[in-house]
Amino acid sequence: MLWDHSTWGSPQWAFELVGSVPPRPIPPPPPPPPDPSTYGAAVPFTTYEAEDSNRVSTNGAVLAATRVWGQLTSEASGRRAVQLTSAGQYVQFTLAAPAQGLVVRYSIPDSSDGAAYNAGLSLYVDGVRMTDISLTNKFSWLYGTWSTEGGQIRWSNNPNAVPRNPHRFFDEVAVRLDQQYAAGTQIRLVRESANANFASTASVTIDLVETEIIPAALAKPPSYASLASYGAVANDGLDDTAAMNGAINAVKSSGGALVGVWIPEGTFDFNNGTVGAGFDSTGTRIYLDSGVSIRGAGMWRSILRGRFAGVLARAGNITLANLKISADDVIRDDYNGVSGLEGNLTSSLVSNVWFEHTKVGVWATNQTNTLQVTGCRIRNVWADGLNLHFGTSNSTVSHNHFRNTGDDGMAMWSDTFLDVNNAFLNNTVQIPTLANGIAIYGGRTIACSTTWSPTP
Repeated sequence: MLWDHSTWGSPQWAFELVGSVPPRPIPPPPPPPPDPSTYGAAVPFTTYEAEDSNRVSTNGAVLAATRVWGQLTSEASGRRAVQLTSAGQYVQFTLAAPAQGLVVRYSIPDSSDGAAYNAGLSLYVDGVRMTDISLTNKFSWLYGTWSTEGGQIRWSNNPNAVPRNPHRFFDEVAVRLDQQYAAGTQIRLVRESANANFASTASVTIDLVETEIIPAALAKPPSYASLASYGAVANDGLDDTAAMNGAINAVKSSGGALVGVWIPEGTFDFNNGTVGAGFDSTGTRIYLDSGVSIRGAGMWRSILRGRFAGVLARAGNITLANLKISADDVIRDDYNGVSGLEGNLTSSLVSNVWFEHTKVGVWATNQTNTLQVTGCRIRNVWADGLNLHFGTSNSTVSHNHFRNTGDDGMAMWSDTFLDVNNAFLNNTVQIPTLANGIAIYGGRTIACSTTWSPTP
């Protein structure tokens, strides 16, 4: 390459080619973007975003989108939501597919001192008032910083914390209708003066509604001991810890004739016990030894609820399937908090389980090997949705839906022992309020084919 000085001030380039220069190959065109229907979790529900004017009508206020920390819509799906402030304001849509189950993602204002309270929202089906949906601030609204409370408690429930830093605004409520309604049915959520605490609740903000068919109840397998046979009565509000322990002991002493505990249709309560950790056995939990499983009639039908409604697996070889675990944690407590399922989950299956209001959803540890987690919903938990921890290997997490986790949606964390040959396949992660959608902290031979749905 030679520089021509003949026109100094208007430099020109002259080129001297030496030898033969082969032409640069033209790169192939980039592949087409993947079909969205081929990735993410396969889910049974239809989602209606409250602000979507093509599918939803409202006379409430459509809140502007923002990413600003501490603002309500910064944590909303799509960064937008609809706020209802007055009696008669509503969100309304028409079912695109048959449905009996509804999930409403909402926010109500916190109380002045952070104490829990309930509010209401009326549900109409084709113009007929069906029920008053109970809303609560109990599982939302955090303040301060990571170390405001000190010790192992993260953040604060105190609205007067310094710095205030309000966040974690949304929660969800599941509503089971009296029957399945056909596509074309009109659903309306409306504020009415008769709703609980209407006068003292300044607003109800609706982010989205999901609707779905509730599958028929599953039957009890013949090798399972029914919780009802040991004194538990569905929906009576009484504590069922003793009944659960009795059923577990019956399985353990059956010589292999029984392999697990059956949870009949209904809600069962676990509120009596001792506060403490599960991993060191100081706290009340549902403790499962190797070979003791728990199954239910379906995640909409069999519900374990309450302060100690968490499962700890001591040695793996269990199945946890077809039920809902709805704990009562109101803040992240890294020591005393209740995990949906934790422990050694070697050779275990977690299938079709709905986890909410727990510290974490699933925490596999102690060198767990060959775990499968599939078809689960892990939402509104205070820390990770799922963590493959401490050398968990040869495990697969597939077709699960995560939303509103207080730490990573999904994580692999080697922590002393290397995680090896794990896979996150076809999962969907939405709106984590801290950390990452998907996080890999060390490990080897990892597969990941997952949708993270960060809000735009």
